Amino acid sequence: MVGFDPKLLQVVSVDVGSFMSNGGAQTTLTKQVDAMAGSVLATVLRVGSAVSGQGPLLQITFKALAPADEAAIRVLSATPSPQEVGSAKLSDLTVKIK
Repeated sequence: MVGFDPKLLQVVSVDVGSFMSNGGAQTTLTKQVDAMAGSVLATVLRVGSAVSGQGPLLQITFKALAPADEAAIRVLSATPSPQEVGSAKLSDLTVKIK
């Protein structure tokens, strides 16, 4: 789950990142955007063989609604499924909106 300030940002799109489709694998994306709460809940599934390495799982595109020195975008939770196969590096970020 990803959180953001809905007064500053609006979700335009949520897409599968390149990591899960490595090697041409088929992926499915289920997403739920709560614009009022400022959250994105997404599930990405890969059909076929497992994948390892590094890369983006999701690509979320935002529209700026107001200028701000800082607009935080936070990873609120992430759960590997169906089995935990290792650790994931989670990164929050802050952007400046002009």
